[in-house]
Amino acid sequence: YISSLVVVGALLLAAILLRVFVIPRFKMVPGKLQMALETAVGLFDGMAKGNSPHRNKFLGAYIFGAGVYIFVGTLFELFGFQAITTGGHAISLGCLSYGVILVGGIVANGAKGAGKALKDFSLPISMSFRMFGALLSGLLVTELVYYYVSLSFVVPVVVGVLFTLLHALIQAYVLTTLTSMFYGETTEKHAPKPKKNKKIKAETVNN
Repeated sequence: YISSLVVVGALLLAAILLRVFVIPRFKMVPGKLQMALETAVGLFDGMAKGNSPHRNKFLGAYIFGAGVYIFVGTLFELFGFQAITTGGHAISLGCLSYGVILVGGIVANGAKGAGKALKDFSLPISMSFRMFGALLSGLLVTELVYYYVSLSFVVPVVVGVLFTLLHALIQAYVLTTLTSMFYGETTEKHAPKPKKNKKIKAETVNN
């Protein structure tokens, strides 16, 4: 819990600094930092529009925040703070994402949207297992390298950094993709079926 608060505080501080000192200085010809920010925002915005064309403004903001939180939180392993990876943030984000999907379905389609979301009641568990699996795989590989004597001097540093970055990207991608896909399904609006004219039916029967 303390680690998650530290991550949130660091992200909020970074957001404030970017909003005050960086964004007002954006130019028509972007620099490296501006290009990186625009690429990241465009990536999540495009994912939201592609998977949920009907309601995507809030979805884009949510998956951007969730993806950045997962990525930065996982990177805390590089600084020795292991609590963020074992403190249950996977199940917390899975439940939060499911709540976003459920509320979005209710707002867009009422009871039908809620019904669609409730059918996938196992979604938080599947999201949590996917993220936990990504974490566990990186941890196991790193630990195996550490316990192998001939590789326990320089290689673990490189392997630890690479696998931490890898499963940070995998976690962020998996959660944001699944959330945007299921959100798009529950908020999708179907056109009502056209009612057949009774006169046409009578004419076809007479003929």
